[in-house]
Amino acid sequence: MGCGSGALTIAAAKRNPKASMVGCDIWSGAYRTFFSKKRCEENAKAEGARNVRFEEGNAIRLPFEDESFDAVTSNYVYHNISGHDKKKLRGGETTP
Repeated sequence: MGCGSGALTIAAAKRNPKASMVGCDIWSGAYRTFFSKKRCEENAKAEGARNVRFEEGNAIRLPFEDESFDAVTSNYVYHNISGHDKKKLRGGETTP
């Protein structure tokens, strides 16, 4: 979540070549100037990461079925969400 330019998703893909990685971001607002799905795909191609794909999605309404992933990382996402219970969105975790 919050893959921005795709850097962390691409790094994870390169470190785990047998896994499939999915980067997801809303790519809107002020961030749209610097980040996009196309930029992520171009960065992945430049890095030779073939086990990665990128999807547009909102952290509140993700375009994936529940339990679609073995692990999820988040980078600068939850501070942008207002009007929702952030603990509930994180699955009730209490650690940052």
